[in-house]
Amino acid sequence: MPDAPITIDHFSDVLCIWAYGAQIRVDELRRQFPDQVRFTYRFLPLFGDTARRIGEGWAERGGFPGFGEHAREVADDWDHVTVHPGVWSETAPASSTSPHLFLKAVQLLETNHELAAGPVPEFEGRRRFEQAIWETRRRFYADAEDIGRRDVQAAAASACSATWATASWRPMCASCCTTRARARPAGADCAAGMGGGDRHAPGDPPLRMDKHVVQSRAEARDRPHGRRQA
Repeated sequence: MPDAPITIDHFSDVLCIWAYGAQIRVDELRRQFPDQVRFTYRFLPLFGDTARRIGEGWAERGGFPGFGEHAREVADDWDHVTVHPGVWSETAPASSTSPHLFLKAVQLLETNHELAAGPVPEFEGRRRFEQAIWETRRRFYADAEDIGRRDVQAAAASACSATWATASWRPMCASCCTTRARARPAGADCAAGMGGGDRHAPGDPPLRMDKHVVQSRAEARDRPHGRRQA
């Protein structure tokens, strides 16, 4: 009787330069042990508030441009990825919350069998959800695109043959943003940063959100010491 596959819990933030560079290791492990290893992907809000983490935390080291230079220095020895010179200096997403929520929506569709979950040869054997993670990271670091924007997320979904993800965004937004602040009227900006100023159409459920709420319920489940695990 074959041994059960080993499950690896992979925690990362989509804006982390180290996670971007480490993707090659994940891919190699999956290729060498396709039946022995399973990955469970979880997202941590390390960059849930970049104004605080980088703008304030790196204030004496150059702020956002200084952090961008740091990211390029980290990647200097890597020949498998590229880092755009405008990363963090010209393009600085406000938070990783929005792209994480987008990716959890893709994962949920895969879990619910609304999306084929098998490996895709054209994506180097990654599942569509795994490719969405890579494509989102790549668009920020290689192309300096603001992955907090809904149109960029839609383009990433399309590149993964996952155009359905944007159609599922609005109900996911309504359910995950509903939290502890005042009710937001129809037509109001989503305070979670759903695509950089995306607006909820009349008739959508009102959202309850304030500027201090930067973590989705999906992220809360993914904390290693949280009460729940996804």
